[in-house]
Amino acid sequence: MANGRYNRGAFLLGQGRVTASAAYRLMLVSTGYTFSLDGNLVDDGTTSDPLSYEISVGGYSRGSLAGVALTEDDANDFAYFDATDQTFAALAAGATIGGAVLYIFSTSGGTTSDTGQELLSFYDVTDPPTNGGDVVIAW
Repeated sequence: MANGRYNRGAFLLGQGRVTASAAYRLMLVSTGYTFSLDGNLVDDGTTSDPLSYEISVGGYSRGSLAGVALTEDDANDFAYFDATDQTFAALAAGATIGGAVLYIFSTSGGTTSDTGQELLSFYDVTDPPTNGGDVVIAW
């Protein structure tokens, strides 16, 4: 797999909802997850959504991104999203990580349910197994 931006992520960017002050969460998914541009929600009620493939090992919980910065670089003709590297510490053995899913965490409508959390992007990793050590997602 490769890194990718969900269509919903582009839509949210166009609406101005991708900002340095938004609340972002990162979840780890197993190698069974297949990235699709058409993904919209962490939990869309199907077995192909990220929630269906979220890893479940001791020590794991979703990460909250800190130090978010959005930068436009006209000299090199690109823009990027940066954040403090996310460390998932001391993940117990039992899973192989296939990627990290970034989404905007929202309490809009009074819910924090995964059915209301909109997807931004997918980051492919080199399929590290959990083994009691740390896993770092570097931005």
